[in-house]
Formats: sequence, C-alpha cells, structure tokens
Amino acid sequence: MHRYFSRVPLYTRRHTLAPNRTTSKRIGRLYNGEPAAWLRLVDRWSPRLYSYIVYNAVSEAEAQKLIYLIFAEAIQAIVGSLRVANLTVLVFSIAHHHILHQRRRHTNPMLPPQPAVADAAAKEERQKADFLHTFYQFAPEVQQILLLRYLCGVSLTEIAQIVGQPEATLTKTIAGAAQTLH
Repeated sequence: MHRYFSRVPLYTRRHTLAPNRTTSKRIGRLYNGEPAAWLRLVDRWSPRLYSYIVYNAVSEAEAQKLIYLIFAEAIQAIVGSLRVANLTVLVFSIAHHHILHQRRRHTNPMLPPQPAVADAAAKEERQKADFLHTFYQFAPEVQQILLLRYLCGVSLTEIAQIVGQPEATLTKTIAGAAQTLH
C-alpha cells in the first residue's frame, strides 16, 4: 500500500499508466461519476504523482496538500469537459503548473546539505549530495522536465504538451542537463 493513501498500491507498473484504446472509456466513466473509476484513477496515479511532488515540496504536509489540490483540479477538468483525451497530460499539466507556481513563491533554492566525506559510504552520500546540488542549480522549468521524464516516465510527446515546448527543444534541454550532471 502507498504510505499516504491507504487504498493505493506502492508500486505502479508503467504500462498501466500509458494511454491505450480504453482511455476514452475510462474518461467517460469518470465523467459519468462512477465511483470505481475515480478509485482506479487515484490508485493508478497517486504513487507516480506523489513521487513527482515530493521532490519539489518544501515539506511532507505541502506535498499532501498539493496532491489533493491536483486531484481536485483533475476532477473539475474531467467533469467539466469531455475533451480530455490524455490523463497523463491532464494530471501532470496541473501538477507542473502548481509546482512551478510553488517554486516561484519560494525564492530560496532548496539545496541539500553538504555532508563531510569520511569513508566509502560517506563518499557515496557526498556524490549523491553533489548530484542533487547540481540538479538544484538548474532552472525550475528544467528540473521539472527532468523529473517528469526520468522520475515519472512521461514520454517526450506528453512532456511537450505539458510544458508547451517542441520535442526538439526538450531533447536539447535534456541532453544539455545530462551532460552537466555527468
């Protein structure tokens, strides 16, 4: 079970989130207000969405607040319109918007503390800390693109729709960030 939602499994397989021919049927069930459809939506999306949010939230309480806010907006979007074609784009567009808004409000960058290097385990921790330090030096928009791509497994096509940039630009952004992180 997911530790923040008692009915949500901890592990979600990637293919269960990928759009397929039944996506429009799922959206139709959500639009019609079927309780089982809403439960499946939360079950499938909570772990992946929470992983994305927790990397960006200042506190656990803020992460929980954000996930509920994002689901509430997703519900409003689905109930308010039958034009929702892709749940990945819908859910992560809402999350992306809220996270960037939250990051802009907090002007201080969230940099991890730098531990002292003492032994092999401490050296590994130092490397992780250096990686995170470098990661947090990127602009918030670049951080979100990297998190969506590598943490959440969102496709480049879907990220392009979420952030409103062409795929070629995203590919260059990701390649440049990867080169900096290596």
